[in-house]
Amino acid sequence: MVLQVQLLFAITTTIKDTLGCIQSWKHGQRSKAVTLNGKTQAVATSTLRNETKRNRGGQSVHPRKEMDMSFLNNNSLGIGIGRLKYEWNNGGKPEDDRYKGNRDCVTRAIAIATGQDYEVVWNELEKRTLDFPKKKRSCKTSRALTSGRASSSPSTGVFKKVYGKYLKELGWTWVPTMHIGSGCTVHMRADELPSGTIICRVSKHLCTVIDGVMHDNHNCSRRGTRCVYGYYTKTKGTE
Repeated sequence: MVLQVQLLFAITTTIKDTLGCIQSWKHGQRSKAVTLNGKTQAVATSTLRNETKRNRGGQSVHPRKEMDMSFLNNNSLGIGIGRLKYEWNNGGKPEDDRYKGNRDCVTRAIAIATGQDYEVVWNELEKRTLDFPKKKRSCKTSRALTSGRASSSPSTGVFKKVYGKYLKELGWTWVPTMHIGSGCTVHMRADELPSGTIICRVSKHLCTVIDGVMHDNHNCSRRGTRCVYGYYTKTKGTE
């Protein structure tokens, strides 16, 4: 009888110890020797976890090793200093149905950069688009226009060969920033673009940037990660 009681007591004690260890592990109360400020101390795991949560406003930072936050200034991420400011600007686009369309970035960018009226730029681009097939009949642009696959309305887009020549006649020079095999070297960032007024060409879009401020009807920088193929700048002596 005595042996049975002792055996039962031993089993009960073992179960209690096991449950206590499980409970302590579950709540993170096990002590762990860590080095803080050059001193070895026994700190509960839960204390480390709480300390980790409190650092950096919730960022996961271990108290023994401060997280390297230098990546916040990495230009490739579009984070930190150097991003373009944004100012809404539609170039003075009228509400007339004639100018209806959301692919008028070429007209808008040129109007903002040159200071011309939106209607003046739109009419000139339309005229040049209609006249283009008569002068360049063999190129793809002419075939697209004559076949009806492309519209002559600047509100639906303008071919580079059309607006490029127009800007050249206005005294603007094309500066490429991306070449075959070079990869992306310039992004839509204030610290990567020149000062002054420029017209940036990105994928399927044109926008005007004036002294680090983007002027457009939406922010197209993709947080500073969008690649710039090149930009138009006013030729010296033609200002």
